[in-house]
Amino acid sequence: MPSPPIGPPPTGTTSPAVVAPLDPVTVWRPTKKWNANRGGTSSTQYGAGPVECTSTGRLGFAKPVHVWQEWLASRLGSVVGVGVPQVLLGSVQGASHLSAVSVVWGTGIDVRGLRVLYADFDTNPSICQGLVAASGLLAFHTWIGTGDHKDEHLLGRELAGGRFEFVAIDFGFAFRWGTPAEPVVGDGPKSLKDHFDTAVVSAVVNVIEAFRDEDIRDTVALLPGDVLPIGERVRVADGLVTRKTGVRLAMQAKGWI
Repeated sequence: MPSPPIGPPPTGTTSPAVVAPLDPVTVWRPTKKWNANRGGTSSTQYGAGPVECTSTGRLGFAKPVHVWQEWLASRLGSVVGVGVPQVLLGSVQGASHLSAVSVVWGTGIDVRGLRVLYADFDTNPSICQGLVAASGLLAFHTWIGTGDHKDEHLLGRELAGGRFEFVAIDFGFAFRWGTPAEPVVGDGPKSLKDHFDTAVVSAVVNVIEAFRDEDIRDTVALLPGDVLPIGERVRVADGLVTRKTGVRLAMQAKGWI
């Protein structure tokens, strides 16, 4: 079953989560049919790179490290309604363990590259509107404790009519809290912190708060034990349940709502 599409946060529900089954593990092969439109990433030293699904022909970027973090951020992002491209668990030919395969997100280019293409990046109305529409990611990043915020981890693309859309990638440094009692501190990419809308951020906070504890735990439990060990599963789920109540205060402290 495909993951839910990227879209605005659902409204009028008691919980945003419908815990869909884990997508079937697919087989992928290295490919030269596309490039990531990004500079070298730290994961490339571990064998990350462009891949093609052997059964469907879909293109993606496979990462053999931080596998569960990438998958879980994608699944949680999809049910909360923020922009995170779909990530699948995949078996890459020649590899002995599963990888996180981020399905190609159109013609997206990281913000660093967009700044080169658009000299007026920070004042271009269409780009600014796209960043504002994506600013709910500030609440999401805070909830899952994303680290390593930089322009290379925010992709943008131009849509029909000159509109822009932005999504977040690279969640290898998320979910790293030691105990659930650690304070929840607001953070996110600078481009979003410079272009946010309190209504957009508030909408995502509302959905995170409505995420039922049992649905959070069931979502984390979808991951196989060889990808996320049982002990870590408990730590991550407990942290997500506890931290969701601190996101609003963190957003208020930053002035984002």
